[in-house]
Amino acid sequence: MSKDISYDDKGNKFDLYPGKDENAPLLVFVHGGAWRQEDKSEHADMAERLAKQSGHTVVLPNYSLSAPENSVRHPEHAEDLLRFLQFIRSYKSFPVPVDANRLYLIGHSCGAHMIASIFCDSSKATPSLTPEPELVSAVQGIIVSGGVYDLDVLIADYPEYKDWMVGNGFGEKSDYSAYAITNYPPRDSRIKWLIIHSKGDTIVRSKQSQLFIEHLGKNVPVTVNLDGFEVEHNDITREDKYIKVVSDYVKA
Repeated sequence: MSKDISYDDKGNKFDLYPGKDENAPLLVFVHGGAWRQEDKSEHADMAERLAKQSGHTVVLPNYSLSAPENSVRHPEHAEDLLRFLQFIRSYKSFPVPVDANRLYLIGHSCGAHMIASIFCDSSKATPSLTPEPELVSAVQGIIVSGGVYDLDVLIADYPEYKDWMVGNGFGEKSDYSAYAITNYPPRDSRIKWLIIHSKGDTIVRSKQSQLFIEHLGKNVPVTVNLDGFEVEHNDITREDKYIKVVSDYVKA
């Protein structure tokens, strides 16, 4: 593995976990943490296991966080991710050759919102998150777990999140409907989506995924897994079953 590789001039870095298969699709995992916490290093074990089981190379980028002491707000976190995705497609130092024209994007919690903000058409709210057509064409599938897709519904379910999470990451607003992924059409109906949510998740209710499934299902191929896990929100990506579900999906 290779750690702390720079991808921009802001100090953002990524870690790389090589798979055994040459010229295989590249897997990109985007961590959660309420837009304000967590680090790629906390998902090292998951990435190593995923690379081993799938045979595919896995990369974990960091991105700017909305910690209380700074002024990072949406869409800056997702802009970092978009910059990374553009960077990694032209990266030349993979220890095992990969096919960067075939990407699978994997996001958990707010990482799911960030990916969806780029690959669903958010241009009316955040035109800076418009990806290049070549990047959109490279994405074969998107896998999201425990995702946040409608901030107003999230606040209705968890009023305590309004200041700590949503206000901190998006600024203080009367409503956040402009950032609801359920208002954004998918940019490419060819991209397949796998939506995962644990029945044991008490941090983000499965209502979020159900709303997104209903929205996506009108336009794109969607595979749903809402019954296969019973663990808490932040435990799902540590599960052997999660590694298997993701590996099976990308290999299929």
